[in-house]
Amino acid sequence: GLTPEDLGRGFTPNVSRHSHIKTPIPLNHNPVSELGGSNNPFLSMSTYAEFDRSQLPLIVIRFTGAKATPENFAEYLAELDRNYAPRKPFALVFELSKAPVPSLKYQRQQADWMKENQEVISQYCVGVAYVIPGTIMRGVLKSIFSFQKQPAPYKVVATITEGEEWANAQLEMLA
Repeated sequence: GLTPEDLGRGFTPNVSRHSHIKTPIPLNHNPVSELGGSNNPFLSMSTYAEFDRSQLPLIVIRFTGAKATPENFAEYLAELDRNYAPRKPFALVFELSKAPVPSLKYQRQQADWMKENQEVISQYCVGVAYVIPGTIMRGVLKSIFSFQKQPAPYKVVATITEGEEWANAQLEMLA
């Protein structure tokens, strides 16, 4: 693969001894994978999860389908931390229909984050709805909870509508 130093030197096209014949670029040419894909620091990382805080105190977290990397998972955990910064009650909806199955390493990191933050979670998070249409991700959730119990009330649902309704009902119990 190419190194960052190679990028600074420019690119030499593939020419044969018949230099008058230009080598066509194949239709399936992918410069991103040639540059090392997500391992290349010059290319932006793909977001693991998007946080929608437009309906506060309801926060919807949508998993994008991107595979977890050390960088995007650290960003995801930092965004989870941001939910608690205002020190005000809120409810979460994790929309997991596009979530890839995280490796055991990331399941443990999620559980460790919950353990380190269990006090603030139980104080400010009034409920977590997990939107999980398939059984595989339900198994992943059980695995994470086997490492660390969920400190907030939670419910597993099949649709985003069910998740938002349940989370909003949790918030209404505060009023």
